[in-house]
Amino acid sequence: MSRQCQIPVGNDAVQLPPSSWSPWSHPPACSEVNTTTSKPASDTLRFCVYTHASYGGGISIVATPETAAGLAAVLDQASVAKAAPPINGPHLKIQHIPGKGLGVVAGQAIPRGTVLLRDHARLLADVRFPLHVRRAQGQTLLHKAAGRLPDPDDVRSLSRSVKAKPGEARGVLEENILSTNSFAVTVEGFAYMALFPEIARINHACKPTALTRFNNKDLTQQVVAFRDIEPDEEITISYTDFGLTHDTRQETLKRRWGFSCTCDLCSGGPDATAVSDVRRRRVTALRAEVVAHLQQGAFDTAIAAYEGELLSLVRTEQLAEHMGEHYEVLARLHLAAGNRTAAATYAQRALDELETFQGAIDPGSVARPSGNSLEEMRAFVKALRRQDERQKKQQKKRPKTNKKGKRQQNKQNQGKGGQ
Repeated sequence: MSRQCQIPVGNDAVQLPPSSWSPWSHPPACSEVNTTTSKPASDTLRFCVYTHASYGGGISIVATPETAAGLAAVLDQASVAKAAPPINGPHLKIQHIPGKGLGVVAGQAIPRGTVLLRDHARLLADVRFPLHVRRAQGQTLLHKAAGRLPDPDDVRSLSRSVKAKPGEARGVLEENILSTNSFAVTVEGFAYMALFPEIARINHACKPTALTRFNNKDLTQQVVAFRDIEPDEEITISYTDFGLTHDTRQETLKRRWGFSCTCDLCSGGPDATAVSDVRRRRVTALRAEVVAHLQQGAFDTAIAAYEGELLSLVRTEQLAEHMGEHYEVLARLHLAAGNRTAAATYAQRALDELETFQGAIDPGSVARPSGNSLEEMRAFVKALRRQDERQKKQQKKRPKTNKKGKRQQNKQNQGKGGQ
């Protein structure tokens, strides 16, 4: 099916027949333009709620008519999406976690690289809309967005209070849920806050047991085992970027999600925290050193820094989703230095890492495990193997030295020297 540009639909859709709303199941509901803003009128955007009740478990989007048209095309091109199964099952279960409330734990041993969960976005909100819409109107849009879903409780049950407080304005509940449970994603070049109800139940840890991957082709997100997970071990993801020091992590979590982290890394005591911070700062410094060596053409020095210290620190602090990207870098460094055997070894390791995680990679995945695709890495490994085979063939074609003749020649030379 060829991709077609959707016609923007706003408030005028109310006067149009339902077929004109397609693929939306409700007429879009739009906000008024915020005239109190200091922005010029030309810079003020109108935002509307668009709902597709049959996509996954239903999805509501807060966006401009123009960006919603692009999202409609995405939904139109995506494969038929079924609602994600609930977490409670043989491999995952929801239970009380001391000090955290509810959380998700493994119901059985889970190997590294396993896709634990695939969830559809229920709410998708353009990050610009709070800047262009009065807060009360924004809350009304969010309330309507949740209310139009087949099961509004998919969203509203994520609040600890479940129901709005007496006298509380409509939409405050949904606003709080979105601000504390959403993920930052990019679709069609625009940034959104995305709410995945099942994934939202997974708690944070600075050294998580799992990671997330967003697919911008069907607006789903996966949770993938970061390492081998034991039965009854908690499934955790990191809400912050990898590599941040303790104080930066705590400040980010408090400001963005409203809590202080008490994971094993953060509650290990000041000495353990200080050691971890030193390692993380050293990783940043080593990366800069490696880049400087590369700029000078000092490949062997860059390799020594990478293999001698950087690789070990990254493993210890779990600063990468997996080691594939680092093995790929080392493969290319060794190739540049003329070390074909080492290059082939690291390239194969990188490929092994990518293939371990290939079940977690969708064609539209924004966060790939390496700068290059799996197919490109396979091609790189094949190219190195072909070069190695050609080199071996060339060595075989070289004339062999006759050892007996060489010994005889040496004796003759010795005899001449003795005369």
